[in-house]
Amino acid sequence: MSSKLNFTKQSNFHDVFGDSINAYTEEERRQRWDAYKKVIGPRQSKMWHDLEACAGCIHIDEKEAWCKDMGLPCTINPHFGFSMLGMACMGLGREEREPELNLFQQPF
Repeated sequence: MSSKLNFTKQSNFHDVFGDSINAYTEEERRQRWDAYKKVIGPRQSKMWHDLEACAGCIHIDEKEAWCKDMGLPCTINPHFGFSMLGMACMGLGREEREPELNLFQQPF
């Protein structure tokens, strides 16, 4: 990233991710998110890593808590910003993974 990032704990969604999906590339959004997480610290960063709502979705990168479909952290709803946990896709883009078949599972 060419410019120095000057985030504070008061930075908002638009400060970090821009005013439109085209403001930054997905890679730049990831870098900006990582920089913002350093400012807010590990305790608050952990809160944004709650994958419960997105568990089982085909679009989630579980290690990074990132929605590959929206190109945003999976728990950051663009309408709510940083005011509350949400879903990057607002639930509209959620697609369940196909269940894995275990051929060696014992019948009940």
